[in-house]
Amino acid sequence: MIRKLLLLTLFLCFFTSISYAQGNNCGVAETLTINGACDGPTSIANGTQDLPLIATCPGTFGREGWYTFDVTGGPLDVTITGITGNRNQFLQLISSTGTCTGLTQIACANADTNANSAQTESITQTLANGTYYVKVVNVGNGNMDLTSLCITAPIPCNPPTLNATTAITQTSATINWNVASPVPAVGYEYVVSTVNTTPGGAGTATTNLSEPITGLTASTTYYVFVRSNCGAGNFSSWSPSGTFTTAGTVANDLCANATALPCGTTNLAGTTN
Repeated sequence: MIRKLLLLTLFLCFFTSISYAQGNNCGVAETLTINGACDGPTSIANGTQDLPLIATCPGTFGREGWYTFDVTGGPLDVTITGITGNRNQFLQLISSTGTCTGLTQIACANADTNANSAQTESITQTLANGTYYVKVVNVGNGNMDLTSLCITAPIPCNPPTLNATTAITQTSATINWNVASPVPAVGYEYVVSTVNTTPGGAGTATTNLSEPITGLTASTTYYVFVRSNCGAGNFSSWSPSGTFTTAGTVANDLCANATALPCGTTNLAGTTN
């Protein structure tokens, strides 16, 4: 009796581990997220073939499953990886102009053509922002066991954009910039220089979006550079330089160089500091 129960438990565990999450057509395609959870295990079991047909990777259609994902913050170098336990796997990457409209194949993969064997297929493509679809196709008879389907991309590290420098005096100013997209994991580095040359080394680290700069020289033009620190030694390029000029000096701004006025002088004009 115990042996029968054990066999029944193993039977149920095996069959409940296989899901049918992927869509049978574009309209019900399962949504995946770049660098998110993979799908699987599942079974590619839909025997109805939908457009677009696989081109440049010819084969006899057997089964297919549909997935969709969005690209934001692109262009991104996206990799789609499918691992199957049997059959003959094809991957098809499809662009769109809207929800299930303007569907066009932009890549397909069938590097391993051995029938009814475990296979790994992948597509790597540089993709602009938009909605994309993936078809996992079995070329052959019967359902295909999909171990996993994953969509990944390196996380970009982009520089922030500079805003105008504020609070400018003879010896100080406040530099400002917008948050970078995506937000860098560590923060930013900045450089303020009298030379308009992209920095060749590290800058001053900060997690702020503005920084007060002191110890400047009056009547001098400065150049501002900022970059993102995305962690693990991954930095963006430096932003295009911003520029500001400190305020000039006034001839009689100290007691020692006070301007002598003749007695009875009126209606003085000039600049105070």
